[in-house]
Amino acid sequence: PSEGSVTVDRFHTVEEGREVRRRVGFVFQNPDNQIVYPTVLEDLGFGLKNLRLGKQETAAKIGKFLDQYDLTHLENRLTHQLSGGEKQMIALIGVLIMQPDHIVLDEPTTLLDLRNRNRLMATLRKLEQNIIMVTHDLDLLDDFDRVLCIHEGKVQFDGSPADVVPAYQDLCGSS
Repeated sequence: PSEGSVTVDRFHTVEEGREVRRRVGFVFQNPDNQIVYPTVLEDLGFGLKNLRLGKQETAAKIGKFLDQYDLTHLENRLTHQLSGGEKQMIALIGVLIMQPDHIVLDEPTTLLDLRNRNRLMATLRKLEQNIIMVTHDLDLLDDFDRVLCIHEGKVQFDGSPADVVPAYQDLCGSS
C-alpha cells in the first residue's frame, strides 16, 4: 500500500509478503494473462514446482483436481485451444491446486457466456476458501455474505448484498 497497512491473517503484506502469497490466490479477469504453459498439465504443474513434489505426486494432485471439477478431458489439451470458460476454470484450478485460504477474483465472468458464468459461480459457491470478488455484475453478489461498494476511491457502503446493491443503484441514479 502507498499509505496505511494491509494484513492477511495477521501477516503484514510488506514485511511478510511470502507468507501472504502462500495464503492468497488470485484469478485474473482474462485467463490468458494467467495461463503460461502450452498444455493444461504443464500449466497446472507450474505452481506445484515450488512445493518440490515428485513427478508422481504432482501428477496425482493435478489428476485429482481435474477430476473433481470434471475437466480430466482437458489434461493434454493445448491451453490456447481452450474455450474462454475452459480457460477460466483452468486458471481457477491453477490457484486451487495451491490450496490458498483466500481467493481473490477480478471480474472473473467478464469474458464468459451465461453457461460458463453459471458454472464458475456454482464452483465458487462450493469452495471452502474465503472468496473476495471484484465485479460490476451486481447479480453475482446475491450469495455473498458481505459487499463493499467502492465509489470514487472510497468505501461508500459495507453490508449485505440486500442492503448495498440497492444503495449503489440509488447512488448511480438507477434501480
